[in-house]
Amino acid sequence: MLMRWHAVVLAALTLAPIALHTIETSRTRAFQMTRGTDCRPHAVVRDRDVALEISAHRKVGKQNIPRSSAPSIVSPTPMAISPHQSTLCLPKHIDVPADCANNPKKPQARTVTLHDLATFKPEAGIAVSEPGWWAALNLPANFYALTPSEIEKGTLLKKPAEVHFYPVAWHWNYGDGTTTTTSEPGASWAAQGLPDLTTTPTSHRYRARGTITATLTVDMAAEYRFDNGDWIPVSGTIAVHPPPIRLRIYSVHTVLVNPDCPPDPRGPGC
Repeated sequence: MLMRWHAVVLAALTLAPIALHTIETSRTRAFQMTRGTDCRPHAVVRDRDVALEISAHRKVGKQNIPRSSAPSIVSPTPMAISPHQSTLCLPKHIDVPADCANNPKKPQARTVTLHDLATFKPEAGIAVSEPGWWAALNLPANFYALTPSEIEKGTLLKKPAEVHFYPVAWHWNYGDGTTTTTSEPGASWAAQGLPDLTTTPTSHRYRARGTITATLTVDMAAEYRFDNGDWIPVSGTIAVHPPPIRLRIYSVHTVLVNPDCPPDPRGPGC
C-alpha cells in the first residue's frame, strides 16, 4: 500500500527544478537537497491531501537536513519511500527562483570597482612646455605630457593581482581661462619634426603678458587580472594631476641685428 502511494506521488510530481536525495535511516528518511544561489529558505509542496514541507538552508550546495527538521508528511496515509528510489522531484509549478532549477549555478564573481583599487596608485607623469619656462606673446607655446602606462602589483579582493593603468584623455588648463581636452599627450617640436614656435594640437597662444600657471589633469583607465589571466576592464577612470607649469609671458619684437646679439650684445638692435 505504501509503495503504491509513493508511486502515485512520484507520477504527479513530474517536472523537477529541485532534487531531494534520500538518505536511509532506521525509521524515517532524511533528505539531502541541492539548491542554487538566492533560493528561498522555505518551500511547501502540496499534492492532493499530501503536504511535503521542506526547510532548507540558504547556503549554496548540498545540505544535509538534520533528522529533527527532516521533511514531514501531513496526510491521512503515511508516504513511504522505496529503498530503490533515490530521488524525489518537486513539480515545476512551485514558486522557486530560476537559479534553483536544474543544476545550481556557481556564484557570480564580484564586480571590481575603482573603489577597490584605492591601494593602487598610478603615476601622474609630468607636463612640459616649450620653449621652456617662458612663452612669447601671441606666439605658440607647445605643451605635451609624459604620462606612463604601468602595471602595479598588489592585493585585490584578498588575492594577489596586477592592475594596469593607462592614460585615455588629457585636460589642459592654460592658466588664462582657456582649456582644451585631447586624446593624445602631444609631443615636442623636435619629436614631431617641426621648427620651434609652430602650432600643434596642444599648443596655445597667450594674449597678455604676465605670469601664469598651467595645469594638466589626466584620465587613467584601469584593468586587472589574477594569476596571469585575461585582463578585465574596470568601469570609469581615475584622475591624476602632474605638477603644474609656471610660465612668464613676454612680448617679443623682431629687429634686424648685426651680428647676433649673444656674441655682441652692444651691436645694433641688441
